[in-house]
Amino acid sequence: MKSQSQCPGLLSFCLVTYNQEKYVRESVLSAFAQTYSPLEIVLSDDCSTDRTFEIMRELAAGYRGPHRIILNRNERNLGLGMHASKVWGELSSGRWLIGAAGDDISLPERAEAVARAAQQYPEAACIWSGCDFIDGEGAVLPRSASAEHGGIYTYRNTIPAILGATVAYRRDVYSEFGPLGGEVRNEDIVMSLRSLLLGEFVRIDAPLVKYRKHDSNLSGKFTDGRDKIERMRFRLGYAHLQQLADLQKYLEKHPEQYRRIARLRRRVSDNYIVSQFCSAFRFCPSCRLHLVIEALTSPRYWRIAAERIWKRLWR
Repeated sequence: MKSQSQCPGLLSFCLVTYNQEKYVRESVLSAFAQTYSPLEIVLSDDCSTDRTFEIMRELAAGYRGPHRIILNRNERNLGLGMHASKVWGELSSGRWLIGAAGDDISLPERAEAVARAAQQYPEAACIWSGCDFIDGEGAVLPRSASAEHGGIYTYRNTIPAILGATVAYRRDVYSEFGPLGGEVRNEDIVMSLRSLLLGEFVRIDAPLVKYRKHDSNLSGKFTDGRDKIERMRFRLGYAHLQQLADLQKYLEKHPEQYRRIARLRRRVSDNYIVSQFCSAFRFCPSCRLHLVIEALTSPRYWRIAAERIWKRLWR
């Protein structure tokens, strides 16, 4: 392991769970196997109704490694947004917050790679990596978000496509704005905008996470039915409202950036419209004709499409 003098300081590996007893053991053991030090590992369960917390407690009691373990079980189910806020704001203390779910697997070098990137790119506010998609049994799926070339890439003044299961945030991305709203479930959408306001994005072009796709996670919950589209729009709407609130809070602290904030407000609203359409189109095949008709009859869709085509032509 690296010595503390060679590292950017304490990192927090934040593993949040809810009803994941089938997979949580493997996820926790992958956290324990991290090669970086100093590292604190926060194991936090959102009042699961199965044996998820009991498994975590058993593993934590038997751990004899170098990392500091913090074990928590919420007295009631908080939901993803409030649970993440509690972990980031109350339970963890590291300068960087590495996110992990109770059904995914992190490679041993993940935290060390984040620390190395944070040290190399001091302006970084969000660091994320490639991943391998695995099924419920752990077999690698053909379509993965892994890299072919290796290396590190940076992004500024734009929000790249990020898989929330692979991210790490600098602490002030949370502390500068405060807790997420209780109904926010797309926390990566909210935290990405916060990262854009405070720094740059850094991608580690290597698969450091095995992201599990199964019937119980988000992508498996949306089946056919127009009501599913409305549920998805409802969730995206809460994230959109949180983004607007964050922009207002940032503007109050930095009034000299009002032009930038005005542009971001419009971009956030446009992205909300587009993400509604794209997400529903992907997860609800039987509703695609309805979605296309809705888009073709909406002036706002046409304006957004025209602006994006124009930008591509003149890029």
